Amino acid sequence: MRIKELSKPDLNSLINADATAFAQVWPELSAKNRVTALIERKDTREVLKAIAPQDIFLTLREVGASDCLEILELLPQESVQAIFDMDGWKNHRVDAAAIGDWVELLFAANPDVAVSRIHQLDIESVSLLLKIHCQVFDIDLDEGQIPSVPNLHIISPDQRLIVIFKEHPYTEKLCRGLKAYLEGIFARDMQYALRLIEAIRWELPSQLEEEALRFRNARMCDLGFPDPSEAWEVFAFRDPDAALTTQRESDNASQEGLVLRANTPLFLSVDSTPGATFFTEVFSQLEPQHQDSVAREVVALTNRLLLAWHDDLGENENLKVRLQECVSLIGIGLRYRSQDNPSEAIALLEQHHAKEIFHVGYGLFLRVVRRFNSTLRKAENGFDALGLSLLDSPLKECVEGLRQGFPLIFRGLFDASQVHFTTPQGLQDIALLARTLTEITLRRWWISTLLSPDLHETLEGLAVKDRPKDSQLMMNHFITKMNLGVNTRGALDLQTPETKKALHLFASMNEDEWNKKIADIFGDLENDVENAIPTATIELSPQELRKRVFAYTKRVLDHARDQILKEDPAFIEWDKNALFWTGNNESKATRGD
Repeated sequence: MRIKELSKPDLNSLINADATAFAQVWPELSAKNRVTALIERKDTREVLKAIAPQDIFLTLREVGASDCLEILELLPQESVQAIFDMDGWKNHRVDAAAIGDWVELLFAANPDVAVSRIHQLDIESVSLLLKIHCQVFDIDLDEGQIPSVPNLHIISPDQRLIVIFKEHPYTEKLCRGLKAYLEGIFARDMQYALRLIEAIRWELPSQLEEEALRFRNARMCDLGFPDPSEAWEVFAFRDPDAALTTQRESDNASQEGLVLRANTPLFLSVDSTPGATFFTEVFSQLEPQHQDSVAREVVALTNRLLLAWHDDLGENENLKVRLQECVSLIGIGLRYRSQDNPSEAIALLEQHHAKEIFHVGYGLFLRVVRRFNSTLRKAENGFDALGLSLLDSPLKECVEGLRQGFPLIFRGLFDASQVHFTTPQGLQDIALLARTLTEITLRRWWISTLLSPDLHETLEGLAVKDRPKDSQLMMNHFITKMNLGVNTRGALDLQTPETKKALHLFASMNEDEWNKKIADIFGDLENDVENAIPTATIELSPQELRKRVFAYTKRVLDHARDQILKEDPAFIEWDKNALFWTGNNESKATRGD
């Protein structure tokens, strides 16, 4: 499904179509076309009742609710309640500014309708808003306690009670809306209004908030959003190799009430990442009844991600990002468990819930992260505060991404122009991350092995910005082993004639001299490696460790020689394509072997 921008004749044809045909096409239109088509129909009120509240909310937010007052006036009560529930709470607390904006717009659209809509909200929420944002005094009994009456207040028609609103720039819109609501209710049902303000005079705000939140969460569940406390479960670790236990029922009755939203069609705004591409390929081959079940489950998972990340539920961009994460991780799980076999992947989606397969994809990522975190906790691993600060870029950013509350992959590992963080987008991401973390671990262990206890002395007196990174420290150590007589304390200075001369002699050795130098250097390193094996914090055999140390030593020196001949002071730069990790280990990285 793709967004459609209709021409004027096509839009007019749709506006005059019957309600069923309109409802089928409406989700595929651009937001602007959706609003235009709704406003110009003769049965707008009836059509709005058939559209999911989430669709209406997202459309109003995308276009701008202030430009859709005609629609706001005709909104059914269910949609108004849903908008207040989705946009009026932030982290279990009422968002007065957001509710104030909607209340102001409702009164701008039609004051009488606004009073009715607010009056029909759940009584716990209305009472809570009044309790938080106003004070109620008995004019006779509380004489002497009533503060100086501000501009924003209302006196009951029987002249017994006075309601004083707490004026603050953040809540001004809401307070004015509540005042207008009370005035309207006094005119319609004075006895009810008196009971309401009399009750909130004595109610505890904490109790009202608890009750209002409980009812709000129940209504959100009906809209397809779980309880926020349960949303975190989506990030729980599941063994990606464990048996898939839950079987899909013939009819997904458990999600019967979950209505698909117009702006969450799978494939609508999903980028062509490897995981998402594989998922959409498999999804397109499912039978229609299975497509419907899977689609509903993906919507439910996307909702969980939105809540777990505390996203604004009315921002389409948030929705696209979480849908992308959801589809990509399901695609990763499908590829892993089906071994890249589309037929097997189709059977997996037909037999098991999308949530289980999502946990396979996310579990692969978490397994790599958890193994690295266990390395961080080991003693003598070189990952102290200084060690982490010396990592080369983007290795440093990679570690920072994994140490967040929810671990993420730094996209700069794949493209130097990108600086954001995401969840894995394909099996290749997880494989490269595993190789990168092995590289980081080996570098830090190696630096602490070769240079400790001289490392802190080497860096003493240097400003943080002047401290050489890991690659520079290793290259300096190797060049020191060449006995060139250059100062390798800190970053090499290519500007001195002595250093230039020494390094050019080093770089211009013939092949025999070069091979002999490397052999001599590796002989010394081999002793260092052998002595460090008992305390090594990386899970490699001595033979594998020697092999990698030699391979990396030669790569560093070869690269340094090339750069010296070009008089490039950068020397060694991070090169993800030159890691000493063989291609045969890629599957092992994801499987945990």
